[in-house]
Order: sequence, then structure tokens, then C-alpha cells
Amino acid sequence: MKTYNELGHVALGTALLSLAAQVSQDATKVYKTLNFDIYPKWFPVFYVLASKGSDSVVNIAKEIKQSQVSVSKIIERAKLLGAKRLYLESNTILKPAVNLYHKLGFEHIKGATSPYERCNVQMEIFLNRAAQLER
Repeated sequence: MKTYNELGHVALGTALLSLAAQVSQDATKVYKTLNFDIYPKWFPVFYVLASKGSDSVVNIAKEIKQSQVSVSKIIERAKLLGAKRLYLESNTILKPAVNLYHKLGFEHIKGATSPYERCNVQMEIFLNRAAQLER
């Protein structure tokens, strides 16, 4: 019993990780059956967008309790999926967001326009050198 009391949290943590993995696998199967092309880990993002409408990446990240690490992972995932470029729109009022994007390698685009009135910042990042040269 002493060992369980000392290591119970480890056992619980391991069980919860296993359960989370199983739920994710099951969700993937359900999405595939419904021809819904999405990874389960993206569901919170789509849920926030569906329930609140368009929003900044920073606000979505706050809503789903994510951070800069998540934005970095999104960039890496986009590279793995073959994306050549990522584009985003924001507003100068959201200084922390714009600074985060810049820190991660996004650059401002001059002369770009947006269909959204509140967006006055457009930024992009090229995910490989060849894509940048194609521009």
C-alpha cells in the first residue's frame, strides 16, 4: 500500500494518458467515418471559431489554454503537411500577438488588403526557401 500511495499519482497519470490516446484514436475513426477531415487535437480551435466567429490567434489560444509553444507546433505541423507559406491577419491593437508572430518569423506584408475591417496587419512566413523564391 505504501508504494501505491507514493506512486499513485504516476499510475493515475499514465492511465489518463492512455485514456486520452484512446479517445483521440476513437475520435479520428468517427471523423473519418463522417468524412470530416480534421485531427482531433484541432477540434477545440474549430469549436471556438464556430461558436464565437472569427477571432485572433491569441484570443483563440487563450480560450483553449494554449501558448506560444502551440503556435510554434502549428508552424512545424504545417511544414510537415507540405505547406509553403502561412498567412495571417491581425490588428495593431493586439501588440502581444503581432510581437509573437514577428518573433516566430512572420513578416509584415505591405499593400495587402483584408476583407475584415478590424484587420490592419497582414503577415506571412515562408516555410521553405524555395517557396520564398517563387514569390
